[in-house]
Amino acid sequence: MSHHEWMAAEIGRARLRQQWRALFREFDVVLCPPCSVLAFPHDHMEDQEDRRIDIDGTAFPYLSLIVWSTAATPPGLPATVIPIGRSPAGLPIGGADYRPIS
Repeated sequence: MSHHEWMAAEIGRARLRQQWRALFREFDVVLCPPCSVLAFPHDHMEDQEDRRIDIDGTAFPYLSLIVWSTAATPPGLPATVIPIGRSPAGLPIGGADYRPIS
């Protein structure tokens, strides 16, 4: 990335911070799910673009899982994850869990 490209991205991040600042004038907290699915076996294929996850019988790109977690990253907002319980199968809901492929 050139310096010019980095500066253009920084301007975009500054705009995001302004939008969040406006939102926080009215709200104290924004709650988002950390992930759209329960814990799953991790796919360790070298190229992340080739990774897929099955959600209700449909294959989705692995990187589509980070949609909610990326809301806080570009503008540099603080964020945390709090598990809210476990599924009937014992998988964490709303928290991180590592389930290696057997």
